This record gives sequence, structure tokens and C-alpha cells, in this order.
Amino acid sequence: MPFKKGKPKTGGRTKGTINRTTKEAREVLDKILFAEIDNIEGALKAVKKKSDMAYLETLSKLLTYSLPKKSDITTGGEKINITFTRNGSEN
Repeated sequence: MPFKKGKPKTGGRTKGTINRTTKEAREVLDKILFAEIDNIEGALKAVKKKSDMAYLETLSKLLTYSLPKKSDITTGGEKINITFTRNGSEN
């Protein structure tokens, strides 16, 4: 029976459900990383001693794995200008 346009989906995974293999791989990696937490902290401290810039670059790369990426849902694509002030001067 061919698929008819407009027919609701039946069977299979529900939308957003993670593939079982992906889920298992993430669980294994989480266990490995958790066991290595002390070594990771030590390595980050060593990077910071050598170069603050390298430390920040490393942190920014690691954060992509723990923080979700933000998407614009309020401005309709228009740019937002944000100005920070510190000790009374604009930066």
C-alpha cells in the first residue's frame, strides 16, 4: 500500500526519541568521562597555566557538549545590540 499524503504517522519511534545505539554510546561515554573527571580538571589547570587564551578556547569547545545551543525564537531574525558596562565605562 503506497503512502498517501496527509496520512498520520503510525508505528516506529515517536518524534524526538533518541536512537537506542546513540543512547547507549552516550551512556558509555558519560561513564568514561565521569571516571576521568580528576584527570580532566588537572589537564585544564595545566592548559590555564600555559595560556589563558588556550584555556578559554578549550572551555568553549567543551561547553558545546554540555550546554544546548540557543536559537532565536523572539526577534524574527533581527539583530539585537547589547552593550555591557563595567565600572562605569562601556566595553
